[in-house]
Amino acid sequence: DIQARSLLIISGGRIKITGDDPATGIYFTNTDTGIETKVQPNDIFENGNTIVKILVPDLNPGSYKLTIVTQYSGNTTPLNQARTLAYGHLLQVE
Repeated sequence: DIQARSLLIISGGRIKITGDDPATGIYFTNTDTGIETKVQPNDIFENGNTIVKILVPDLNPGSYKLTIVTQYSGNTTPLNQARTLAYGHLLQVE
C-alpha cells in the first residue's frame, strides 16, 4: 500500500525518464475509473538508470497501475520512439 503525497522509490533497468516525446513520464492509472494521473516533473526527486524517486500525486483511494514512458536507451542517444514499462503489480492507495 502507498499513500498520496508520500515518497515512492521505483527500481528497475533503464527506467530513467528522458526524451523529447511529450508522453514521457510516470503515470498512475486508476483501475476502476481509467483516470490517468501524470507525476509532475518537479515531483521527481531522483531520476537514474535503475532508481527513480517520486512524490506520489494526490490520488483518491483505490487500485492503480504504475507505468513509465521513456526514451532512455542506456546511453547518450535516446530511443526514436518512447517505450512503456508497466509495473507488474497493482498499487493500493489508502
